[in-house]
Amino acid sequence: MIRLQRFWRRRFLEIELTLAVIITITVAVAILIFAPDGDIPGITKEDRSLVYRTTASVAAALLGFLITVVSVILGFAHSDQLSVLRKSRHYLTLWHVFFNAIQVLAFLVLASFAGLLLDLKDSPRLWVEMIFLFLATLAIFRVARSIWVLRQIILIVANAMTGQK
Repeated sequence: MIRLQRFWRRRFLEIELTLAVIITITVAVAILIFAPDGDIPGITKEDRSLVYRTTASVAAALLGFLITVVSVILGFAHSDQLSVLRKSRHYLTLWHVFFNAIQVLAFLVLASFAGLLLDLKDSPRLWVEMIFLFLATLAIFRVARSIWVLRQIILIVANAMTGQK
């Protein structure tokens, strides 16, 4: 169990990417088996259009939030409270997590627009839906990871301000 935890800590971005791929492939195979024409029963074009529009709005808002978070952290990166963070071996990982989340959210916004344009009522495009699903799943992992990183930064700053370790 300890080996698995260590492996997860070192490779969490790759593991989350792999999980998103597995989830997407599983859903694609299920659709090909149970709805080979690509038309999923009970899901209309209007439903898909609503999902694409809502996702584009939410992903764009989260994208703006993460860009703001990165800007604020950069602004305070040289403060005494964040010196512990700067000296940490995880300092670069922090930036990898945030920038990866920003990239995935930006691609999700683009995929949402592509879904609106290409996933037509009369001819659903399974490949568009699967790219969208993959990016949406990966975005969930990346946003959750970014929130976790932000929580860790807050704990570091709070502990530095109170003198705790």
